Amino acid sequence: HDIAIDVGLFHSGAGNKSTNKRTIVLSVYSDGLQHVPDLHPPLSIPAKSCKPFFYRNDHPQQLDSNITTVDTNDSDDYRKTIKTTNIQTHRSRQTNIGKEMIQALVDQPSRCLRDAHDSIDFVEMEQEDLSTHPPPQPGAADEEGNILPWMLVDTREKMEACVKEIVDSHPSELAFDLEMHNVSKYMQITCLLQLCTDQGKDYVIDVLAPGVWDAVSLLSPIFADPNIVKIGHCIGGMDVPSLHRDFGIFVVNAFDTYEAARALNYKRSGLATICEQYGLTSSQEYATLKKEYQNTDWRVRPLTEPMIRYGRYDVHFLVKLRLLLIRDLTKAQLFDSAGLDQDEEARMVARALAETFRTAQRFEDEEDGISETAGENANAVMSESDDYLTALSDTDDNEDEFFDGDDGNNNDTTSSEKKKKSVFRAKDLRMHLGLMNVISTSQERCLCLWVDKKEPAERHDALISVIRKSTFGGSEWNESNMSLYRKLVEWRDDVAAMESTMPGIVCSLDLIVSVAYKQPIDKSGLKLISYFLPELLEDEDLGYADDMFSIVKESLKENGQMIDKTAHLLWADRRKNLYQNGVTSQSRDLDDEKPRTRELDGGNNDDEDENEKSTYLTSTKVLSVLAGVMICAGVIILVKKRRR
Repeated sequence: HDIAIDVGLFHSGAGNKSTNKRTIVLSVYSDGLQHVPDLHPPLSIPAKSCKPFFYRNDHPQQLDSNITTVDTNDSDDYRKTIKTTNIQTHRSRQTNIGKEMIQALVDQPSRCLRDAHDSIDFVEMEQEDLSTHPPPQPGAADEEGNILPWMLVDTREKMEACVKEIVDSHPSELAFDLEMHNVSKYMQITCLLQLCTDQGKDYVIDVLAPGVWDAVSLLSPIFADPNIVKIGHCIGGMDVPSLHRDFGIFVVNAFDTYEAARALNYKRSGLATICEQYGLTSSQEYATLKKEYQNTDWRVRPLTEPMIRYGRYDVHFLVKLRLLLIRDLTKAQLFDSAGLDQDEEARMVARALAETFRTAQRFEDEEDGISETAGENANAVMSESDDYLTALSDTDDNEDEFFDGDDGNNNDTTSSEKKKKSVFRAKDLRMHLGLMNVISTSQERCLCLWVDKKEPAERHDALISVIRKSTFGGSEWNESNMSLYRKLVEWRDDVAAMESTMPGIVCSLDLIVSVAYKQPIDKSGLKLISYFLPELLEDEDLGYADDMFSIVKESLKENGQMIDKTAHLLWADRRKNLYQNGVTSQSRDLDDEKPRTRELDGGNNDDEDENEKSTYLTSTKVLSVLAGVMICAGVIILVKKRRR
């Protein structure tokens, strides 16, 4: 593709990537690629209908009453400025409220455990795992033979029905996961949202489907409800930031299964691996799906059945997995024999202290001349008092509080025969430090909200590459190109602000670099760089492409260059003539042949070209020698280290 841009050929990829039959198509004709049967436009995000919450400037919650009107000629601009300020204030206020709700649970993680829902029976759950949990396969059924319910949400009406179903079911837990198109840390967008309730119903939400994106925000009250535990895996990576960025959703009261696995010191903490460790019968299928679709391009539509099944796998077991992880986190301290031994040890210490007290009291009575009988009577009186009953009595009624099934009246029952307590409720679980650490860390991950990160345009790989190529004999990249590049980056940011989206959706920095390098002034020239344009540039009614060309023309004008209409408007035809006249692919740099712009003071002569070529070859040889020396030195250092 880079070579095609250099020599001025229309080019595009064709074929199917999944079948490894991908090819590149080249043409000197502006309409040549239209005759390729398997040529498909690249995947893209519908920029007009999928506007991230974080970048929107048209929030429906905004009140026009807050916009002040002034009687001046620029009142419209003033109103627009005030409205933008109000929207930013609204977004900032909403974010601060979400942060406060989450921070309260970070400071007091015990509030995340609910008295009405969070309890665990260690005896009942001792043998439980995921082996009896049916996988999300077509036609899969539960233990009672009921087909597992699930719903594909791909219309606004279905999205509204989905929210209503979840609210009406009054869930105590809700599992969630997202699939993103992740270009870089500066450019991410949600493509799929999966949910699973504690009743076992899965929802696969196609957020890119028409009408669905704006309706996803209806889930905000559910995610903000602290009485519903939201369960996810490694939620602080991209899930929480993406929910905030794209839909304005804040996750309040979460449980991160990844953090629980780390607390249990599992060597591998991937979700598929953890499910396999807990006996998932279809773990092999899950691992295969994850290998194929974890890094796939989730902009692909329509969604295939395996893609949907993989999405369901990522949430289908999380509710059950949370209980199993809590069991294993707390069992040793709350239920295992170690707890019973500690209790028996405490009883022995209490008895020993009581006996020591009696002995000391007897010695004091003898020294004071009190008879043994009187001392025993006094001791009996003290034993009956409320203040000393527990310390002196060998049969403390409160001892049996740790045990079930004994009212304290059966004197023949020994402690070894008593039934150990197995049911622990929220108040007991709150006393477990390890569990509280996991819950607190999970709430901290909910604070990983999206922060607008400005992409460092002048450190972009494409820019560095074109500058390096210019240094080693390619077309010159000078200060005028750099100035144009900066103007185009600023233009891209302005378009993104106007369209309520991220700059990366307007166009990539790769395209900006190529435009600043080749300086096209019309759409035909732009298509020589990228045959398929982003949505906002392709739409002629918006006029953003014309704005780009105006910036390029102004740059050419400022630098004393005359626009050669023949070179720009008929660039493709000139390339075709060059090839017909015998120009071969060995002519690597054809920029000298392309009269795209004409300097006012004329061109260089042949002697200067020879001198430049000689200088280039000399510098290349010197660099090659230096590179060889550095490689040899590196090898010697590595050998010495290995010997040591």
